[in-house]
Formats: sequence, C-alpha cells, structure tokens
Amino acid sequence: MGYLLKNKNGKIINRPVNYAATDEQVYVQLAKLAAAGKITYTARDLLANAINIEYGRMNGSSYYLVRIPQYDLAGNKVTPKVAITSADGSIDGAKYSALDYARREKTAFCINASLFNTQTLKPEGQLIINGVDKTTYKTDRNGNEYPWMDDDMGTAISDTECYPLCIDSSGKLSTPYVNRKSDNARPAALIASGYKYAVTAWGTLIDNYKSTTTATWNEIVHRGKYVRQIIGQYQNGDYMVCSFDGIKGAITANEAGMNYDDIANFLISKGVRFAYSLDGGGSCETTIRDRQINPIFENATGRKVPSVIYFSADY
Repeated sequence: MGYLLKNKNGKIINRPVNYAATDEQVYVQLAKLAAAGKITYTARDLLANAINIEYGRMNGSSYYLVRIPQYDLAGNKVTPKVAITSADGSIDGAKYSALDYARREKTAFCINASLFNTQTLKPEGQLIINGVDKTTYKTDRNGNEYPWMDDDMGTAISDTECYPLCIDSSGKLSTPYVNRKSDNARPAALIASGYKYAVTAWGTLIDNYKSTTTATWNEIVHRGKYVRQIIGQYQNGDYMVCSFDGIKGAITANEAGMNYDDIANFLISKGVRFAYSLDGGGSCETTIRDRQINPIFENATGRKVPSVIYFSADY
C-alpha cells in the first residue's frame, strides 16, 4: 500500500511496500502510532497514498487510469467536490489551471471539469457547488433566463448532450436528466432533489456497464480521436478518472487520441459501472498532490479553466 510513516520530527521511520495485515489492522496500528507521537500525516497524505495509477497505451494513445478509493487510509469517506478555480471562488474572478489550483489548495487529487467559454473563461451549463447555484445564466428573446448551453463556441449541439453530471451527498455520480433543456435539469430542481454538486460537460459514456455511445454521440463535437478526460465510478463506490493523450502540437505528436466507443469498451472491461466525459483537449489535466501525471498541453502549468473536481475526505 505504500504508507509513508514519519516520526514527530518528520523523519521517515518506515516505508513498507506492502502490508500483509488487513486494512482494518493497518488503520488501528496507524492510530496507535499517531497517538504515541511516532508518526505525522495530513488528510492529503491519507488520500493521496491510497490512490492507484495505471499507465498504459491502447490504439496508439497513452492513458492514465486512476482509481480513487471511497475511503482514505484512516477510513474517512472520500467524495468528489466541484470548485471554481478563482482565489475568491467567484465566477468573475481570475481563473487558474487545475495544477495551479491543486498547488494552491493542497488537494490530494484534482482534475479539470466543465466546458467553458474560452473568451470569458466562464463555465457553460448547469453548475452547483455545495448546494448553491453558481450557473452563468443566459436570457432568451422573451427575457427568460435559462441555464443550459446553446452551442459549443458556435458549433451546434443536440439536446441530448452537454447535460449536467450530478453528485449527491453520498458522493454518487449520475446523470439523472440527459436532456439539457429539461425542467428537472434546472439547478433549482437538482438542488431540491438532493444533488450537492453539478457540472456540465459532454455527457454519459457508460451507464450500468453499458456503452451509451451509439445512441447519444451521433452529433458530438470533436468526434473521432481526441484528448479525453473521463470521470466515473465502480460498483463498490470507488472513483475512476482516465485521461487519454492525443495530438496537441509538439508535446504529444506521437499520440493518436481516443474515440468514445473504444474508451467505453476499455473502461467497461476494467469494471467501471458509470462514466462521464468532462472537458478534454488542452484543458485535460490530472494532478496528484503538486504533480500532473498527464502531459501539460498549454503554458507552464496548463490551460486556465473555470472549474475543477477534487477529491477529499468528509469529516
């Protein structure tokens, strides 16, 4: 498991590769050592040290498959949260890359999230953060406000894409309403239904171990092979994030990118029950602690994005 044990002065006293003991026994021993002042650890360490990362290549594309457990090494429940990247948490504040956000907020694991307007850097579609509506609304010709995306920077989208990914209070991921214009998909309705977070990107790839790509991706923007960022969940509640490289200038010139059908089939073979496609392309950033594990496509620390999904324990 790779636990990092330190004494009260910060010196490493033990770094075992594996434990023969059960998780419960390890938790008990850690608690005893901590109570005796023999080790120190942070909430960030307890989660980051429990995360598993698989690197590989498939169909000419590199992938980074991450499994985030639903409990950290101390047995605390872990859930994904959505955040705005500005320092003050406002929609209008200066935005940061996912890596810069992770370093500033000292997250254990963090990824980019929503689609957004590349000119204003404001998120598109429904956005709920900790039960509060943070959506950037638009106004129709009759003066009525609405929360959904109209298009992707001028490219047409269908009604059955770019609907919100929802996270309830237990941390379960779902897309209960796959029509972005549904009244039930309005932020107020989602909040009333108990969803704590919601963020809008492309849509569902896997639902209950079945690929949805044939039915829902006929009009998808960026069809074919591309840089992808996928979030999902296993049957037992653990979380999955998988990033796929594609051609982005000289940085990943030898990467083919991945299409949705191949992604869905690959993740189903890995036991993923549900998966959703977040913003990809140059926005794709996957970070653990202060390090990015996939390539940085733009600038020194990545493209500035309005929102991220990070994982932390609930105390």
